[in-house]
Amino acid sequence: MKYLLQIANAIAQRKRDETLQKLTRDQESEIEGEITKLSGEDIDKILDIIFPQGIPSDSNFYNLVEEVQYYAGFKPLSTTLVANLWVNAYHRLSPDNQIILLQSLLDKNTGGFWTAIRSLPEFCSRINLEPIFTTVWFFELANQVKGDLAGGDVFKAVGKYAFHFPESGLKVFEKYVSEGLDELKLSLAAILLGTVRSRASQGYIAKESIKKWDDQLQNNPNTTLRLCYHRSLIASFDLDTISIKELDVKLSKMLDGVREEIGEAFNTAYRCLLGKLSDNNFVVYAINWFSKNASGQIPDLAKYCVVDAMWRLCGVRGGKSRLVDLTEANNLLVAIQPIPNDNLGTWRQLEYYLVDRLHEGSASFEDIFTKLVGVNAEGLLAQLQEGKFSYLKSEMGKYNIEELVVNCLISSEREKRVIGKFLFQEVKMNSLSQEVLSKADESQLKVALLEFIRQPFLGEKVSQYLLFIEPRFRQVSSGLQKNTQR
Repeated sequence: MKYLLQIANAIAQRKRDETLQKLTRDQESEIEGEITKLSGEDIDKILDIIFPQGIPSDSNFYNLVEEVQYYAGFKPLSTTLVANLWVNAYHRLSPDNQIILLQSLLDKNTGGFWTAIRSLPEFCSRINLEPIFTTVWFFELANQVKGDLAGGDVFKAVGKYAFHFPESGLKVFEKYVSEGLDELKLSLAAILLGTVRSRASQGYIAKESIKKWDDQLQNNPNTTLRLCYHRSLIASFDLDTISIKELDVKLSKMLDGVREEIGEAFNTAYRCLLGKLSDNNFVVYAINWFSKNASGQIPDLAKYCVVDAMWRLCGVRGGKSRLVDLTEANNLLVAIQPIPNDNLGTWRQLEYYLVDRLHEGSASFEDIFTKLVGVNAEGLLAQLQEGKFSYLKSEMGKYNIEELVVNCLISSEREKRVIGKFLFQEVKMNSLSQEVLSKADESQLKVALLEFIRQPFLGEKVSQYLLFIEPRFRQVSSGLQKNTQR
């Protein structure tokens, strides 16, 4: 425990030691070995060094424990070390101070909040918190992290609590239902119910207690309660309590429900997919299910689920192969159009998808971009013009999109011409594709010319455009040449 004791002494000094921090980075494997071998007595010894005056029950505990990761790094084992310290410290406090310590995590001056949140799932796996307190605490934590991408560990912790202490988890679930389910409580209650259902199937809690709730919720006239049941299937499926065949039956029933239930069907399929990305059978099932049920009429939530799922499945990262054929993914993204202009989260994920295709090559990008222009040019143009696609536009300037732009400029469809003109005006280009221009017939060239006359470019783009297309117009008929001279 050589290095961990050095870290503990440095933390106790309340002053960061940069030399020690460098040393611990160099000795990373040794420190990980020490963490792995820690006993309960070792953990208490570290606590005694960091807190010689005793364990504080206020936010100072989290602020100091956060220093562990300054020295040990932001690694899974350091997160485990923080959880070990937290669990042992909790047990050394009186019941009243235990509650104060947990409640102080919500204080605005808790600098170690996110460090504690990362350790929360493991903490909740080992401490059977009193349900009445936990009902409020979970809700307040979830409310504090909602909307933050790092907040997922709170919801993971709720599931861990229900998994390890199903009787308590059921009581917290019942409390949420009795209070009335807003969106946040609905999500928490669904995690609890789905997890406890799985534990009941394994004999850790009476099946009758869960069957009662399943029967009451799934056919309830209250839509919110039905949604709670539907969403609970995600946790049960993730824990292998529900088969793909059973899930398919449940999803079909959701699709026969009201609009909120249709959205929840897509959300359920999507969330189940996120937990099974390594399961090729389920990936194939999910793609087929999306393809069968996606359309432009599905709810906004459903459209987000489709877009984000395709972005994740089509990404090629870390040497991993793509999980879905691009043609299938592109067809799905086209099928769900139009995406409402104010659905910024969905458009953002679509932008990430487009950038990935751009990075793969101009042909891959042009295929999906042109298809989207064909079905929702107005929405796509709105995103480009309003600055929401700044990432995509910045990347376009680094890649060859000249063929795409020319194809848009000479198109017979006004929407495509508007997109082409916007891209030419806004994206830096060294040329226009002479190959595409050479293949364009005179009617197409005339369209491009008349569009330019109707609404010319701005600034230096005018001369640049004319220089790019002038060589092609030398080869056209005299009639069209006369038009260019007017």
